[in-house]
Amino acid sequence: DHPDFDVLIDVSRARCYLCQPLVSRGQVIAVLRVMCHDESATLFSEEDLGLVDALADVIVMNMRSSIDHDAIKHQNATSAAMLELAQSLSNSEGDYNKVCNAILEHCRTLCSADRASLFLVNREKDEL
Repeated sequence: DHPDFDVLIDVSRARCYLCQPLVSRGQVIAVLRVMCHDESATLFSEEDLGLVDALADVIVMNMRSSIDHDAIKHQNATSAAMLELAQSLSNSEGDYNKVCNAILEHCRTLCSADRASLFLVNREKDEL
């Protein structure tokens, strides 16, 4: 559901549609839809098709750039968190509780989770 799409209005009033797949690296990442409600509308012209095609190229370039930028930011944040975890572990001085807490806190942060838990196996009771 999207606020710019109402199937009852769009389908019943549309006189002509133009859908252009937005393809990046061999995959469709979106679809550009252009629609005309004008009662005198018949089909989009060749000029319209060319304009939408050119616009699609610009949209794909900008979307790809944004997607790549977000991926790089995520990789950098993950690398920084992993480095911080390694530093925390090296400073834990073998303290089991500190090690577990550091691992859980970083796991929670890296996964954007509300909680992280570590269930230890009790060998004597054969349970968690």
